[in-house]
Amino acid sequence: SFAKKTALVGFYGMFNKNGSGTGGISRSKLGDTKYVKMDYQTDLSVETQVRENEPIIYLRAYTGTYYADNSWKYISESAPKEFVQLAAYGVSKEQACSVTVDILEQRDYLYKIHEPIKRITVFNVDANEDFLYFHNNAKGIYKQSHKVRNDDEIEGTLPVGVGLKYYYYPLKNMPLDELEKTALSLREEVSEEMPEPCYEVEERYREFVQSVYLDVPDDNIKSIDSFIESYGLKKEDGLKNVQKIADIFENDYTYTLMPGVTPEDKDFVNYFLDKTHKGYCTYFASSAVLILRRLGIPARYAGGYA
Repeated sequence: SFAKKTALVGFYGMFNKNGSGTGGISRSKLGDTKYVKMDYQTDLSVETQVRENEPIIYLRAYTGTYYADNSWKYISESAPKEFVQLAAYGVSKEQACSVTVDILEQRDYLYKIHEPIKRITVFNVDANEDFLYFHNNAKGIYKQSHKVRNDDEIEGTLPVGVGLKYYYYPLKNMPLDELEKTALSLREEVSEEMPEPCYEVEERYREFVQSVYLDVPDDNIKSIDSFIESYGLKKEDGLKNVQKIADIFENDYTYTLMPGVTPEDKDFVNYFLDKTHKGYCTYFASSAVLILRRLGIPARYAGGYA
């Protein structure tokens, strides 16, 4: 155990030095911590049925849309002047939170891209109380929140000692390209159970997604393009790039809990991609979002639990 932990955080990381932070979910500025230490506390207790071959369940605490000043911002915090509100696309914030679930529900009899609905209970043992922790395909989660500010910002709290119970649709455990083809094929099967307006909402929401979740700051373009060129990534490869990027990070970059502090005059993502090639989850996730966006794949940063 000592050797394994030392490999992650280094010898001096075994001791509680200044500049450390406890690993967990927060929205602090990235790159300001020398190393992250593990507190070995249970954060969440989760109860749900586990089905055979089910993929990992991700519980999202928050998302980040705009990357600026080494941190991820909500739309309400950092939207550019040219930002067009979701309502202008004819989609409400509540619809944006549930459009996928609406499609799944109205296609419930097919079970082509999802398994039967499941109940899940998330109990806060020692996690950050400032967030809800919910599955992407949660049913009616916006009804349990305090307020839906934007499609990336669902306000709500889960105090320690309190549980949140809801239902969600688990996607089938299939490759991304197969999932994409299967989902698109549902368009051709219009019936009484699948009214066309549901897809019209999705199409309008897609316009909004394309206008917002492809944003890459000018300061990051050079480093991102250099990464893309050096590994021969191509836009036309579509979702195949997701696995390619994961493989690159797995083989050529190092996971560590003590990456050091990002210099004040350096950008967090650029410094990781160009210089250090080492870091923990926030380093890989932040970089991946901007790389995916540059390759034409809408993406946003997510903090939460698996």
